[in-house]
Amino acid sequence: MKTTFNWALAVAAIFPAAISNLPAQNLAVLHAFSPVDFSFANQDGAYPTAELALLGNVLYGAASQGGQNSGGTLFTVGTNGTGFKTLHSFTPGSAGDGAYPMGGLAESGGNLFGTASSGGRLNTGAIFRLNLDGTGFTNLYAFSATDISTGTNADGSSPWAALAVSGTTLFGTATQGGDAGSGTIFKISTDGTGFVRLHSFGALDPASGTNSDGAFPLGGVVVWSNTLYGTTYRGGALGTGTVFTLNLDGSGFKTLKSLDGGSRAALAVINGGLYGTTEAGGAFGGGTVFKMNTDGTGFTNLVNFANTPGDGPWAGLVLSSNNVLFGTTHAGGDAGQGSVFQLALDGTGFQTVYSFSGGNDGGHPQARLTQAGNVLFGTASDGSTSGDGDVFSLTPSQTGAQQLAIEISGSNVILQWPNSGAGSKLQVTRSLSPPITWSAVQTAPAVVNGFNTVTNPISGSAGFYRLSP
Repeated sequence: MKTTFNWALAVAAIFPAAISNLPAQNLAVLHAFSPVDFSFANQDGAYPTAELALLGNVLYGAASQGGQNSGGTLFTVGTNGTGFKTLHSFTPGSAGDGAYPMGGLAESGGNLFGTASSGGRLNTGAIFRLNLDGTGFTNLYAFSATDISTGTNADGSSPWAALAVSGTTLFGTATQGGDAGSGTIFKISTDGTGFVRLHSFGALDPASGTNSDGAFPLGGVVVWSNTLYGTTYRGGALGTGTVFTLNLDGSGFKTLKSLDGGSRAALAVINGGLYGTTEAGGAFGGGTVFKMNTDGTGFTNLVNFANTPGDGPWAGLVLSSNNVLFGTTHAGGDAGQGSVFQLALDGTGFQTVYSFSGGNDGGHPQARLTQAGNVLFGTASDGSTSGDGDVFSLTPSQTGAQQLAIEISGSNVILQWPNSGAGSKLQVTRSLSPPITWSAVQTAPAVVNGFNTVTNPISGSAGFYRLSP
């Protein structure tokens, strides 16, 4: 947990870390995508932004660019990093089969389903299906042409998100198009029949960017108890996104919450509640992790990210087998290249699990993590050995973390953390602008009521603290 103290103003502000406070983590790059040429082509893909699907010991994913035709790829790789295979290379343009897959893949009945954000018969995006071995690729649906001047059409365009599966029905969102150009919610059968537009988001006020229901649904929908839930990136009463719900047949649409920071992420339904993220907004402007009830009540920001040195999470959350939430930030971390974080369902215990360097380990993760046992799997959208991103696995420490607390007492700032043996060392920096330089706090801790305690006078400039192993 990052604890920040503004010494000059003598005001304490506590918010989550872009700093790794946990013991060293076991991150392994399972596949680093190869360099693209001058036309952004290669054999395996580049710049993955999508969540991975896990079937047995095999991961399936999408790379938004690269491939033989520069339109992105679908790929598979074993959880141990072996057996990488390009399943499909997309061909851009109206004569192609889709292009630039931004969302993850969904499995049903031994087939994979997904969306291409562009390309297709009218170059407005497509819904596709293929077999697990990459054969049998087919476009189930191509979105209709949009009016050049208004960006409107009947069914939507530019689907960015993964599809949600319920029985033999696929549910999804189109980021743009529809009656007002603000996007749509749709359903289609897994055999490609029965496409239905369930909802078309309303027009935005030209001056304020607000509307009643939201606009530009980037995160897709989740199905729970015969109901759909999702988020929008813009619109709503504040102009910065919404949380919405509707029935599987499209009836009963309702805006549950207007967000103060746009959400790109799918919601997670856990214990009958909704958990999500915003990339901006919150107490410090850097994004949030939030929870709320499915009826729209009980909204709470569990985490408020700092706006320095970067923005917050672009992706949704995943729940581990021991009831710990894991997520990623697109920026921030020690090098400003993004991070993996964890917290409890009630918002306590926030810790940065891993900070990306932008080097061989990758950088700027955009996708939700996939969890299996004690291992997390994900994608870095850039960085790695080629600069074109990678697929990684991460095994978080099972020993837990020491959490740093801060409070003001008169003219002093008091920092405390559990006294549990060898423990961690207290460090401080004066700036979170990369590259970050940490220095040991020279005051030796005293043990008070079982906690290591350091008392420093309030003076000088802002200080940012962390515990380092």
